[in-house]
Formats: sequence, structure tokens, C-alpha cells
Amino acid sequence: MSMNDGVTTFSWQERLLGDSRLFVAELPHSPSVSVAAMVRVGTRNEEWPRQAGLAHALEHMVFHGTELFPNQTALCSQLENTGGDLNAWTNDDTTLYQARTVGIEVETAVVSVAERVLHPLLPEEMIEREMNNIIQEIRRAHDTPSSRVRRRAKGLLFGPIHPLGRDVLGTEEAVSNFTRQDFSEFHQEHYRPSNCDYFIAGPVTVSKAHELFERYFGTSFGRKSQVYQEPIYRKFPSCFIEQRDIKQAHLVLSAPTVGARKEEAETKCLTFFSSMLRRGMASPLFQRVRTELGLCYEISCSSGIWPDAGRLSIYVGLSPDKIDPAIEAIHQVIQTTKNDPDRFAVTKKMALGSLAIARETSMEVINLGVSSLETFERVYNYQDLRKEIEKMTIEDIEKVVDCYLAPENWRQVVVGPAS
Repeated sequence: MSMNDGVTTFSWQERLLGDSRLFVAELPHSPSVSVAAMVRVGTRNEEWPRQAGLAHALEHMVFHGTELFPNQTALCSQLENTGGDLNAWTNDDTTLYQARTVGIEVETAVVSVAERVLHPLLPEEMIEREMNNIIQEIRRAHDTPSSRVRRRAKGLLFGPIHPLGRDVLGTEEAVSNFTRQDFSEFHQEHYRPSNCDYFIAGPVTVSKAHELFERYFGTSFGRKSQVYQEPIYRKFPSCFIEQRDIKQAHLVLSAPTVGARKEEAETKCLTFFSSMLRRGMASPLFQRVRTELGLCYEISCSSGIWPDAGRLSIYVGLSPDKIDPAIEAIHQVIQTTKNDPDRFAVTKKMALGSLAIARETSMEVINLGVSSLETFERVYNYQDLRKEIEKMTIEDIEKVVDCYLAPENWRQVVVGPAS
């Protein structure tokens, strides 16, 4: 660890455990330690429609007990009683298991993650109850227009054939029919230690971290290779409308961009431009569409990046009669912002500041490491990320906007009232 302009910095140090990689960030002054295991399995690995949502459902099931902790109460109390917390999430390509606690309880955190990843009981008596919980999660997403429109927009862009067009939550029909055999076979196939990468950040040395992970995760070989396929983006229909018994319209504009493994530099520029558009109440999107024109209550922008694909999306919640002027205003903002030197400079300053602030907590450090490994297949140190931001030019931004975000490249999805 070192100091740079008053900011605590660090470098990831990598150790091998067979085909698995362990990334260690030594933060000797951090009061907390955070641990994560990134299992390289997600919705992309499911066989649809039979396994629709299985990766996410398995993530739920592992919390219902392990070999050392026979039920959910015992499993969660093991870490929560130290003042810590545990969590997990599933996406298209990976499933992540996390634990955070005080530094002196580092072994407790490692055990919490290892037990969930390697030794879940998957109790038969809990499957129906937990699947019912997930069905309620699916119904909530369906019944919440702002969530529904985002999911429909992703499906419209990638289509029903490409894995990225699928919903991580799966379908009610598939989820309601999962059996213990389904979970056990999926776990045996994908949750091998060789199919995981590990992260730890906090007041722990590299040698201590290596010792703990070797003890609880072991060393194994035989990693499964993830298969990616570049999508053929759907051009038609370019607009989709779903009518609901609601009063507000929910609009998502999505433009296909590029995958990180194909054009890494361009994906970073597109992410930066997303920040230029939406970062803060002083952002161009907020000021123009909401404050100056009064067209909406909520507007947001996000950049999605996968190894084989990418997209930039803008969400707006507004009155149905404001949709057309809002779309026109959004395209105007994109064109005026792409070469705005003042907004570019402000966004760069904001990005560097956020990067420095993110180093305050061990879990934020973990999340940055996981995100970069998942997307770019490498883990960036603090100085690497800082240099990436500093070297970016406004000409780089203008180039990617002209290439990917021209008005004719956008798809529209609306969930709104029948009128």
C-alpha cells in the first residue's frame, strides 16, 4: 500500500490455486476485511427453457445451510454475530458470494464464503418455499413498470436466441419445477474450485490470505471455458409498446455498442460518456429533459458491458404525451454533450474523485476488482484505473458517440397506459 496525493492506494497481488486465481489487496489500516468468490456461471450457462433461472435459484438455495452450518440461521449468524454481513448475486456470466467483517475475523469470512460455494446442503424441504419466494420476485419485476421496461428493452435488443436476451430471474414455469437433482447437478458441474476466482481486501497479508484460501478452497485444475457469441442485434421491431393499467409511461432507449473483449478502449469511453450524460443533478440529461423542459420526473442513463456485447440505455418515466419531445431532447443532449469540453473536464474530475472515495472500504475495493475481472479478464490497480481516466480525450468520446449512438441506432420500448 502507498500514498498518492493524499489518497491511500494499493496494488492487487495475485496468487494461483491451481487454475483459480486469488487476488489480494493489503489494506493494513482498514477496520474491515472483505472476501468474495466469483463463480464463473450465470444465466448464459442455462439450458432454456428447462433451466430458466436455475443459476439465480441455486444462489438462493445455498443460503439454506451447509455442512458446517445446517440451516440459514446458523449460516448467517456465523458472520453476522461478528458485526459482519454476507450477500450474493447472479448475473449473465457469474455468481458472486461475499462476506465482510472486522479484520480480526478474516478466517470467519473465508469460511462463510467457502461453505456456501463448496458445501451447500440444498435441503429438499426448502426448495418449494424458496422457489415460491423467487416467483414473487419475478412477479414484482413484472408488476413494477420501471423494472419491466428495462427487462423488455434488453430482450428486444438481444432477441430470444442470444443468452443476453434472457432474464436472470428465469420464468415462473421453470422455477416452479426445479428439483434437488437440478440444483445438485448444476452445482457439481459449475461450482468446482477450478471454476472460481477469489478476492480478499483488508488488514491481511498475502501469505495469510493464500494459506486460508488454500485450506478452505483447496487447489484444483480443469477450468471450464466460457463460450461467448457476438450477438446479431435486432433492428426490427425498433419500437415495442406494452400496454398496462397504469397512468405513467416508462420509456427505455437502448443502443447496441461493442463487447469488452473486442474493443476494450471503446467500451471504457462509452461508460465515461454515460457518466457525462447522467452524473449528478447538474448533468445535461437531468437539466435539459427534466429541469428546463419539464418532461419527466425521473431520467437515468447506464452503460452495459459484457465480454461479447454492449449497450447504452436511457430510462425516462413520463406522461405518454411527452414521449416524442423527450426522445427528441435526449438525442439533442447526446449530440451537444459529446464534444462539450467543460462537461468532459467536470466528468473526468468526478471520475477521479469517485475512484479515490471507493478506496475507503474493503468491499468497494472488492467490487471494483470483481467488475474489472468479469468484464476485461484482468484486475486493475488504483494507478491503472487512474491512468485510464486521465489519458481519455474528448476526441475519443466524440468518435464512439458518432460510431454507436447515432439517432437511427436506438431501439425504443414503452410500458405505459392503453391510451
